[in-house]
Amino acid sequence: MSRALGRTFARTFALVWMGLAGVGACNGAIAQKALGRRLDLRLPHLQQAYVMFIEIPRSPAVHTFVDEQGQRRSVADLQAAPAIGYARARIEANFTLAPELLRHVCRQHIDGGGAPVDITTDEHRLNFHPERPYRSYTERCTAAGLARVR
Repeated sequence: MSRALGRTFARTFALVWMGLAGVGACNGAIAQKALGRRLDLRLPHLQQAYVMFIEIPRSPAVHTFVDEQGQRRSVADLQAAPAIGYARARIEANFTLAPELLRHVCRQHIDGGGAPVDITTDEHRLNFHPERPYRSYTERCTAAGLARVR
């Protein structure tokens, strides 16, 4: 009896997952055109369909900061509600497609009681030298917002 129940659960889970993926894809394309807005689907992987379906970054940037222990970490670790399992890829794609989101993450970090941090952005040109940054710069995240340091 439990084996049949397990198979039924697995099939139901797979169908629900595929249905949600379809809803997420339609939310980014069809709902936007039909309703004039996107639906709030609450799940992080369904909220921004353009990351998975519509737009692909051509010149990615990697955003890092140095924590209190001196370790270089992804800016995704500053995000209040990261995407489960692929937070770094999600946040980097978002920053590449909409750079103004970095100011939002900075503001959230400071408003949440975080200490000021220096955020380094390494821009890459995949067609030329994919193994090293094309250009790097650092911005300081403080209560006053983001300001270019170097």
